[in-house]
Amino acid sequence: MFSKIEVNGENAHPLWKWLKEQPNGKGLFGNSIKWNFTKFLINREGQVVKRYGPLDDPSVRTKSLVSHYFFISFIDFYLLLF
Repeated sequence: MFSKIEVNGENAHPLWKWLKEQPNGKGLFGNSIKWNFTKFLINREGQVVKRYGPLDDPSVRTKSLVSHYFFISFIDFYLLLF
């Protein structure tokens, strides 16, 4: 879990290759992972919802995480009712 892996290039780990290939996983300035601050928001179906780069405002990231979480929670609650 804590071993070093490659996230860019031809030897990149398959998970990172997959994340970067998804429609919402593409970077603004290319698909390379910049530092260890690149984050991906993934929904319960395993789809990449959003990619956040190291220069993205953390407050924007927090708002979308919260809104996405509450959206999922609302759907789960609705499904429980019916």
